Order: sequence, then structure tokens, then C-alpha cells
Amino acid sequence: VGKMHEHFASIPEMNLVISPWSILRDLHQVVDNDGRVLPQHREDIADYYYMLEVSASADRTREFITSDHAWARVSGRSEGLSSKEYLHYFREMEEYAEEELDERLSFHTTGRMKVFASTVTVLAQSLLSSLGWTFGLIAILLMIHFRSVKVGLISLLPNVVPVLVPLGLMGIFGIRLTAATVMVSCLAVG
Repeated sequence: VGKMHEHFASIPEMNLVISPWSILRDLHQVVDNDGRVLPQHREDIADYYYMLEVSASADRTREFITSDHAWARVSGRSEGLSSKEYLHYFREMEEYAEEELDERLSFHTTGRMKVFASTVTVLAQSLLSSLGWTFGLIAILLMIHFRSVKVGLISLLPNVVPVLVPLGLMGIFGIRLTAATVMVSCLAVG
């Protein structure tokens, strides 16, 4: 848990990391503030956790470690990242855990941000894909209607320009593509 905590804390965009290790570290600073390293022996760590479980911090401890000590939670907070960046860090954390943790341990990324970032990414990709299919279908229908490929493609411009110009400007000015902006593009085609 300490290794994962330290890795998360080393990510520049991570504003706050809380885990059983940070709770243990804070308790150690109170109990033994002469600067020594955290206890490494199982019995010493168990003593610290016993102190936490019978203290006023018991509820806080239970938020991060189950009563049977089978699961521990490492929570991190960051702000201002895009869905793509969140998913990148989730993958990075999973890869780090796979490389560094003992094979008897398992690690899973979870939480609202993972669900939200995954949903927004899939939704934006799906909507962009549907825009491509929509333009293709409209182009075919216009070509059939006007009985000319050239006239059909020219008449497609009023459908394409109101969608591609704002999306292009968003790209130029670095405005992030979100599910809402892609959805507005789909409505503009309609």
C-alpha cells in the first residue's frame, strides 16, 4: 500500500493521496516524532492499526481498510484533467501495480472518475463515428436525389460546414471535445 501511495503521490497532477499508509504515517509522526522510518515489521504495524481502530480515527481508518484487512483503498484527487488524461493515469497505475506488486496481491482502479471518463470517451467516439456515417448517408441521398455525384457533394456543404467549422475551431483553440459538444454537432446535422 505504501508503494502504491508513493507512486500516486509522485504523479504531478495528483493533488492529494490518502491511504492506510498515509494514516499510519501520520500516526507514526505523532507517536514517534524523532524522524525514524515507519515500522517495517508486521507486529509493529498491527500495533499501530490497533491504536487506530480503538481511537477516534477508527471511522477514518475503516474508510480505507476493511475490517478483515483483506482490502485497502488508495484514493487520489486531481482536478482539471480531461477524460483522456484520467484514463491514461488509470492505465499507468494498473501497469505500475502489475509490475511492482507481489503476484498474490490484486489491484483495481475504480471510482466515479473512472466511470465518468470511460463513459465520456466512449460517447464522444461513438458520436463522432455516427457523424461520419450520417454525412456519408446524406451524401448518398443527395447524389440520388440530384442524380449527380458532383451536385450531391456540393449540396452536402450546407450540412457539413456548420458542424466541421465549430469542431475545427475548437481544435485550433484547444477547447476540449466533450460529449456535450459532440452531441450539439449531431443536433446541428439534424
